[in-house]
Amino acid sequence: MPVKGYFRAMKAVCEKYGALLILDEVMCGMGRTGMLHAWEHGDVDVVPDLAVVGKGLGAGYVPISAVMVNARLVDAFQASGKGFAHGQTYMAHPQAAAAGLAVQRAIRNDNLLENVRAMGAVLERTLKATLLPHPHVGDIRGCGLFWAVEFVVDKQSKTPFPESLELHAKMHARGMAKGYEIALFNANGACDGYTGDHFLICPPFIVTEDDVNEIAARTTRVVEDTFDELVNSVAWEKVVLEMEVVNNSKPVVDVAVGESELVTVE
Repeated sequence: MPVKGYFRAMKAVCEKYGALLILDEVMCGMGRTGMLHAWEHGDVDVVPDLAVVGKGLGAGYVPISAVMVNARLVDAFQASGKGFAHGQTYMAHPQAAAAGLAVQRAIRNDNLLENVRAMGAVLERTLKATLLPHPHVGDIRGCGLFWAVEFVVDKQSKTPFPESLELHAKMHARGMAKGYEIALFNANGACDGYTGDHFLICPPFIVTEDDVNEIAARTTRVVEDTFDELVNSVAWEKVVLEMEVVNNSKPVVDVAVGESELVTVE
């Protein structure tokens, strides 16, 4: 989640240049983080101009998404006396809308956001206890039932694994294998758009504490077994060589200027 003050600063930039603050909450919105909207965890005085939601809106029962528009924009359109031409082939589909409404009612009536917050705390505590000690787990971050585990070569430098290793894909493949049976939403690019292997863990809102413990146990086995196999492989030898090349080609950190000569500071 963004640090306190981030949304306020972004809103100020948008207002300075006449831009709209648009938030993509297709994955993180509609309760996934423990609040109906993920931006509610940020600066309480900042509300987006436009917000896009999707996955949590219909809980997978039907394909549905929506664009939420700030009343300020709606009022501006109405005051102008001009229409806003827009539309998609299946927009306002009655069956999808009915399913989305039923999902939102269930979330409210069954107090599922409270369960997301409570089970999210259990998931955070369990994942950090079992995985953070691992030498190649660089970070575990998230909120509610929306968590990411990121992998690094070493914890001090936070150096990502080479893209060619496709570590994230190896994690996903093992998770889907017999004996593990857990779907880990894998990806890379968290570091620079190319490197930065990680996966997401996003349990359903109705998850129980027993479920969370099982999820954490299976995830931990996937990570440990993947690295146990990897460190004894030819691929790992290539990783070590690549990292040695990177370390040996690091730029000069700083230069101290003396009276008569330049002194390189390693």
